[in-house]
Amino acid sequence: MHNLAIALYRKGHIVSGSDDEVFEPSASRLKSYGLLPPEEGWHPEKIDSDIDTIILGMHARRDNPELIAAQEIGLQIKSFPEYLYEQTINKKRVVIGGSHGKTTITSMIMHVLKLCQIEFDYMVGSQVNGFDTMVRLSDNSEIAVFEGDEYPSSAIDPRPKFHLYKPDARKLHQFALDNEIPNAEPADKMHVTVMFSRTYIPNFKPMGMLKKAIYATPIEVRKFGEALVIVLDAPEVVARHKYIMNHYKEATYDHDEFIPHVTLSYDSGRFDEKTLDVSSIGMITLVEEYTNDIDPDWGTGQYKKLEL
Repeated sequence: MHNLAIALYRKGHIVSGSDDEVFEPSASRLKSYGLLPPEEGWHPEKIDSDIDTIILGMHARRDNPELIAAQEIGLQIKSFPEYLYEQTINKKRVVIGGSHGKTTITSMIMHVLKLCQIEFDYMVGSQVNGFDTMVRLSDNSEIAVFEGDEYPSSAIDPRPKFHLYKPDARKLHQFALDNEIPNAEPADKMHVTVMFSRTYIPNFKPMGMLKKAIYATPIEVRKFGEALVIVLDAPEVVARHKYIMNHYKEATYDHDEFIPHVTLSYDSGRFDEKTLDVSSIGMITLVEEYTNDIDPDWGTGQYKKLEL
């Protein structure tokens, strides 16, 4: 966390923090930037509405008095990976995951980019020779390289850290930009719709973070009216759609046939989709099921669509 504090300080933010103990080398490095807390421990009286964002460390507990104070006054609370994602939402995010070698591979990519004099943001799990911090955030880079570990994001967000960086969403968005697709959807808006509902569905809850990720293969780019979509081979998504439609009478869908897809643009004009080749995209990973409000022009009330 102290590396993120230094990165944000360098970027011009006003940064403060708390911890029950601050060890070396964190203490000395924070002190050199004037960021070392004047006293250890938790101080809920310091939490007020002037704070823009609380970034919650992985080791803070649910009963942390500063966290409780932030929740009581409705402050924006983000986990470490969630905040990094938001800071790099419009960048190409390269996420290195796996059981072994994450730090090694991340550092190799960092050294190559540095040698090629390419500006980039990064987050790596240990100190790397040639880099003075483990986190860098900037306004002028187009690439972010993140080491993606599997530990819970925070005490109030059990999702694995690497799930929150959403590299696949950025990959699809970059595909749209590279091919100059008009009115491309932002990376954080891309999703697979499983079901619509224009009426309230009692006793229905989305699965949230999936215990086992769903893998989908891009097949082709197709037009649905003015929308331009990537059609996916995703049998598990089709099965989920059928289950919901069979078990919840209020569930609806706008088309006669359910075709899993990700929308690249809702207004692609006369763009010729036949020129596009999806083979370079690779496998798409779906990790979370959630509900979202549908377009208010379609009605008002508790209308939802289920997304992955």
